[in-house]
Amino acid sequence: PPQALSLKELKEKDSLLVLCEISDVGNIGSIFRTAYALGVGGIVICLPSLSQKAIEGIVRLSSGAFLNMPYGVFTQVFDVLNELKNANFTLVGADMRGQERIENPQKWALFLGSESVGLSARLKHKLDTMLSIKMEHHFDSLNVAVATGILIDRINYAGKH
Repeated sequence: PPQALSLKELKEKDSLLVLCEISDVGNIGSIFRTAYALGVGGIVICLPSLSQKAIEGIVRLSSGAFLNMPYGVFTQVFDVLNELKNANFTLVGADMRGQERIENPQKWALFLGSESVGLSARLKHKLDTMLSIKMEHHFDSLNVAVATGILIDRINYAGKH
């Protein structure tokens, strides 16, 4: 697999996904595949560690998109957040209690939380805005990979129209 990039290199992109404690290899692989297909510039994985076995699983489950998608692995999400903020990214969080649209971000980073608890309150407090997906039938949960695709499309659409 390709080598992970530094945060300095990733900050040169116009769009990033920041995966905060997402650990399911299937979800990460699906997110890579979706992000690559929708033109996201890179992916930041914030986990204490990422094993070689996990990377092999992500490559397989991403249908090869991992091999072409710039990515980096970091342990401290708040360091990443501060670096992106200083690089003029609009910091967007995925949350059930957010707005459904955002206004034309020039550079954006979408923060996605873990499958079980989402983004921490402390992290959400430091983001510029929260984006959500209104759901029908009193349903309140989507798979993080599915939600990622919908939210990327909403951000990309906002930036183009």
